[in-house]
Amino acid sequence: MEQRALIPVIVGWMLMAMAVGTAAAGTVTGVTVSPVTVTTGTTASFTVTGTNPCGAAHLIYGDGTAITYAITGLPTTHTHAYDKPGSYTVIAKGMGNCDGEATTKVTVTGPPLPPPAPPPPAAAITAVDMMPNPARVREPVTIAVTGQGACAFDVQFGDGNAQEVNGRLPQQVRHTYSAPQTYTVIVRPNPPCTGKFTERLQVVDPSASLQRITRLGVQPSPAEAGQPVAIVVDGSGRCAYSIEFGDGNNEARTRDLPDRVAHVYPAGTYSIAATPEPPCTGFARTRLEVRSSSPAGVSGVEVTPNPVFEGVQATIQIKGTGTCDLVVDFGDGNRDTFSGELPRRVTHAYPAAGRYTIRASAERPCSGSLSSELVVVPRR
Repeated sequence: MEQRALIPVIVGWMLMAMAVGTAAAGTVTGVTVSPVTVTTGTTASFTVTGTNPCGAAHLIYGDGTAITYAITGLPTTHTHAYDKPGSYTVIAKGMGNCDGEATTKVTVTGPPLPPPAPPPPAAAITAVDMMPNPARVREPVTIAVTGQGACAFDVQFGDGNAQEVNGRLPQQVRHTYSAPQTYTVIVRPNPPCTGKFTERLQVVDPSASLQRITRLGVQPSPAEAGQPVAIVVDGSGRCAYSIEFGDGNNEARTRDLPDRVAHVYPAGTYSIAATPEPPCTGFARTRLEVRSSSPAGVSGVEVTPNPVFEGVQATIQIKGTGTCDLVVDFGDGNRDTFSGELPRRVTHAYPAAGRYTIRASAERPCSGSLSSELVVVPRR
């Protein structure tokens, strides 16, 4: 009997719990905009209405912007500005403990807003030069730090001394060394500035030794790929030194200066350095540009599709190498001139059926004048 008496009570509790669970979710039922017409760059207010509780509203503004707002309840109002004119459909959705969806429209007039200005370039050190190099003891050396933006950086001179610099690049730092030797100079930027450099500086005492490397000479410069290059190490006395060719190869030599070394390079740009061993002093570095041995110019003309229907563009592939000025004769009375790297691709449409000779000619110093036949057929 007591168990039967408890049944109505338990059922009542369950109905109350279901009612509480149903009331725990709100619903978005509407969204309005004010004003309904705005100009570009002017904010419009969007008010989302419905039943509570509602902890988040998701607004899709129709211009690619969608934002979920954490709210305490409905109604809730949020603003948005448009960059381009047009008619936009705005969708409001309930999120979290809130569901439902509603839409409205807003009209935007006026010219499109200009795109935002690009961000300023990031601060960075791009080069470090030391003058003179080799330097002399007890005479100032100028360390030139170039780059972009404002930069804070440290210069470690390699002799136990350092200096902090903070300012807009480029900057110059001067330092005097008291002993002849090779120093490692490190320029280390502080974030957000970037670009760390480690350079070697040879400091000599001209009165202490007649054994000295003074400079590097390269002949020919620029050079041709695959052809021997003569590297001349100038100086005085008999020196033991190592030469770094800049292509991953190096060689240790002991010679009376000046010394002459032959080396063969592929195409590219190389940094060549000669570093002496004591008691020989000095240090020398130079750069060498090695050009491709293949001649620049036109090496072929290919047309696709071939045949082609009248009025349909044909693709003309001009084969070759190098940077050249070109004249392209399409064979139908039209000609175009182009300037730039080869190979190059151009298109052309022929209004009438027939057989056409297409010729591409390079102007000096480039070479080559080649042609290809194209058949244009009528449309069926």
